[in-house]
Amino acid sequence: MLPPSQDNGADMRIWPGTKLGDFSISSAYSLICGHGNNDKDPFWKKIWQIEAPERVRSLIWRINHGRLPTNEKRHKWGLSSPYCYHYYDKIESIIHVLRDCPLASLMWVNLLAPQSLVHFFSTDLISWVKDNLIRDWGRDNSFQWSSIWAQGCALLWKWRNEGIFKDNFIRPHNPWSVIIHYVSCYKMACSSSSVVVEPPKVQRLIRWFPPPTGSVCVNTDGASKAINGAAGCGGLIRDEHGVWLGGFAMNLGSCSAFVAELWGVLQIIRLAHRKGFTSISLQFDSQSVASILQGAHLGNTSGYSIVTQIRKLLHLPWQVSVQHIYREANKCADAMANIGCNSDWGISFFDNPPPQVASLMLFDVMGGSSPRFIPA
Repeated sequence: MLPPSQDNGADMRIWPGTKLGDFSISSAYSLICGHGNNDKDPFWKKIWQIEAPERVRSLIWRINHGRLPTNEKRHKWGLSSPYCYHYYDKIESIIHVLRDCPLASLMWVNLLAPQSLVHFFSTDLISWVKDNLIRDWGRDNSFQWSSIWAQGCALLWKWRNEGIFKDNFIRPHNPWSVIIHYVSCYKMACSSSSVVVEPPKVQRLIRWFPPPTGSVCVNTDGASKAINGAAGCGGLIRDEHGVWLGGFAMNLGSCSAFVAELWGVLQIIRLAHRKGFTSISLQFDSQSVASILQGAHLGNTSGYSIVTQIRKLLHLPWQVSVQHIYREANKCADAMANIGCNSDWGISFFDNPPPQVASLMLFDVMGGSSPRFIPA
């Protein structure tokens, strides 16, 4: 975050509920409910990207937040004994119901790859949830492990409840087969040609285009890693022949991807201005940042001061064209941002391209392209 500055003008109210800083009823509701903190929980999107029904994803969200009413939790409310219904010497915690209870562990052993067993059964609840969202631990490579695991958790919880409330309920003797069947049926339903999931798209080849003669192209990108929370940004300057004219990589510590994108834009414009360029084509792949810089939006509270500094630089006596591009045309800047994420805190400048970027620059200069499906 940039420190307060008199150059930023008078204080004003900024709506924190959206990236663009615009008020809406839906954003106010999300802010009240706590949905606006999703950037602080990098696994929020991982949960909602699981290939499973909505009720299963909702259950995984509850598990991740310790919200299942197990006997351990109900005992704290004074409602029941804390022990497992089947193994009376074990506390019925969430991790017990879903993993450590022999009724659950036998099922997982038949679904997991042998090399994954030790790690799967040795972590606490939060680590267990996160690991199963990002790792590929299954025996069956036909389906994503996160889908198998999530459906397994949902059925274990369902069978636990039915065993309590239904007198004649009997658990399946081969629960692992039941889980694979559920996952398979959901995948088939999603791929059904009778269901229109999204508007039609066409495939296009996306590539980087050099700037006009006499101008330079500045590409920038920002990133926030879900695994360790590290954030960084980076960028580079090239002439009309694709020749490297300068670049930077910056470690930002921890922040959202949106703020990292803004930092990338600010630093690459500062670098281009210091080098004396008077005509630049500013390119990045963040639609939110493009909406702010190409419109009258102020941005939200986390990025307002950065946006203010960017706008001041854009209004200097030079020519700057702001252009949103697809990420397939922004590979070099993406590589610089990754360098920033993995470097020590602070900013580093490069007079020559790093090795991992040089090959991508050659790809761009030779007209290399990558396919992408875009709205028709």
